[in-house]
Amino acid sequence: VEFCRDDDFAIFKLYGDLEVNGAQSLRNNFALNIDDKDRFLVFDASEMPYLNSTGIGAFLAFIKHAQDRDGKLILLNAQDKVKNIFKIASLDQYILFLESLDDVKNVVAGENPETNQDD
Repeated sequence: VEFCRDDDFAIFKLYGDLEVNGAQSLRNNFALNIDDKDRFLVFDASEMPYLNSTGIGAFLAFIKHAQDRDGKLILLNAQDKVKNIFKIASLDQYILFLESLDDVKNVVAGENPETNQDD
């Protein structure tokens, strides 16, 4: 997990499968880096080929954080397998799947880009 901050949102770059150890590392990284004011949480999933129920559990907490602040949880460049796991878990309705940081910036600015939600 790598963390960086844009002016308006937090970005976590995920590497490898998000299972027990990876999910705990992500939770710890989240706790260390996220401020109470952070509304838009971006997870770059381009290098995350899989997640299990432990990974889903971590994302539930992140979704709640974003929703409690009228924000969004954004999954950037998610692979189809990962999108399908979120669909099976009925969490895809709470996640915005985007393909570029420009799309993220548009969402943060209040625009509604083409999101490919029905893939």
